[in-house]
Amino acid sequence: MLFKHALVPNAAHERHELALISCGDAGSTVVFTKSHDFVGPYEIGIVVANRIPMPLPAKRPEPAFGIKTRYEGSDDCLREVHGNQSPWWADDKSGFTLFLYSAPENVPLKVPVQFELSVVQASQDFDATYGPSFVYCSKYSDK
Repeated sequence: MLFKHALVPNAAHERHELALISCGDAGSTVVFTKSHDFVGPYEIGIVVANRIPMPLPAKRPEPAFGIKTRYEGSDDCLREVHGNQSPWWADDKSGFTLFLYSAPENVPLKVPVQFELSVVQASQDFDATYGPSFVYCSKYSDK
């Protein structure tokens, strides 16, 4: 399996927002390229504008996401996640981890990899609840 779903995200590391994505619009897509300089786990997720409440509501809006990866010498690989976004909280922001993967196990080191993150099932309530969402891709803690 190319990507594993995040179980326990580490909020202590940096998450740099790449682009705005509308979780209320099916087909909304962000394409970005990343080279992986370090061996180990990475994560793709979204940072939300409105703080995620603690404790989490019993019923919360959850759009579904799909991701494709492409790099030289590879076939397209597609993975989808439905309703299992892992929330995380940091001092100044919060969000959801969508996918975990590892380099070089799932993607090569020091080779540009194109990612295409798409909303495959929209949630109007998600945008209303959490505000604008920004995609991020970052090195995940090895600990």
